[in-house]
Amino acid sequence: MSLRVAGHHFVIIDNRLPCFYHLTIAAFKKAISVWPEYVNGHIDLTASYSLAGRMEEARAQAAEVLRINPKITLEDIAKNGYYNYKKADKERFINSLRKAGL
Repeated sequence: MSLRVAGHHFVIIDNRLPCFYHLTIAAFKKAISVWPEYVNGHIDLTASYSLAGRMEEARAQAAEVLRINPKITLEDIAKNGYYNYKKADKERFINSLRKAGL
């Protein structure tokens, strides 16, 4: 399991632990309620919804990410060092964003 704690957020990437997705979803929803333009919170919420199989909500969050930053790409997210996961975890995270429409 990869757990990333950085400032205001964390994300559980391991898809073998879906029982935790409701916790990450709640945390990111709270973060973006305080800071609505917090693009990283929206990115993490998108991934959490996608990994939990909640694709309609994942696509809505992906649209919100693109509203906040229309130029953002998966390459930007992957290469800018925002996520320092093991390769397999990073790929799972990026694929979850791709499935959501980013």
